[in-house]
Amino acid sequence: MATNFTVNEEYVEAEVYHETVSGSVPVYLVKAKLLEIGVYISGIRVQESPKRPEDGWWVQMPAVKIGWQWKKTIECEGGSPFLEIVERKARQAVDSYLEGIKQYPRIAPDIKLANNHEEDKPISLDDIPF
Repeated sequence: MATNFTVNEEYVEAEVYHETVSGSVPVYLVKAKLLEIGVYISGIRVQESPKRPEDGWWVQMPAVKIGWQWKKTIECEGGSPFLEIVERKARQAVDSYLEGIKQYPRIAPDIKLANNHEEDKPISLDDIPF
């Protein structure tokens, strides 16, 4: 294990890039940006824990389904400082995202529309609220 590798928390950012629903539970997809080394981790799922909602946000690192099993694409040892920073930043990103929706409820549909547009499709002027 590398003993000289550290992650400077000041250079780690996270943002919600998609909101969806799994069952009846909102799920927020988060991208973590490790600016110091130029690495992005997308597909981090943040949601309330179905078994223990009182514990707050449940963070799952990205995974892919292979056969009948889910395999994590990024694995960290338990207690990893890197994992702790990424999970905390992901939780903070969801909190900020939800606070923005509460603070600006009138423009929430516009924010959602702006976040969900596809780059290669033309934007319809009918979607602009003016």
